[in-house]
Parts: sequence; C-alpha cells; structure tokens
Amino acid sequence: MIEDLIKRTNTDDFYQNCDFKLESFNFKTSDNTVETKTDKFGSIVGDNSKIGANAVLSPGTILEKCSIVKQLELIEQTK
Repeated sequence: MIEDLIKRTNTDDFYQNCDFKLESFNFKTSDNTVETKTDKFGSIVGDNSKIGANAVLSPGTILEKCSIVKQLELIEQTK
C-alpha cells in the first residue's frame, strides 16, 4: 500500500514544476526499507490514530494503527 502511494507520486508529471534535485529519502517498515526517491517526505498516519494539538511528527514518521500522540509531543520515526 505504501509502495503504491510512492509510485503514484514519484512520476515526472508530478515533479515537472519543481526546480530542486531529487535525492533519496528512505524509511523503514517492519519488513523492509522503502526508498521514496524524494528529498522530502512527510509522515504516514495509521487508521484511527489521534494527534494532539501542537504535536510534531518528524519526516518519515510512521504511526501504527490506533496510535495516540499527546499534545506538544515530538515523535521521531516510529511509534
């Protein structure tokens, strides 16, 4: 599922108006490492997860299903 999302956004049409050089941002899942082929990548939030006010999710953060992030909490990578 994650790989399909990355494939859809990682096309020439998607980046035709961008004037930056694409680097590779990788993140790890429980099974393997996924290469996004982009220099920026947000977070993946699992179903029914809740994120409190002013919480910060670092790039590449993966929240599992039903995760709860408290207000003002900093999350780096997986929770």
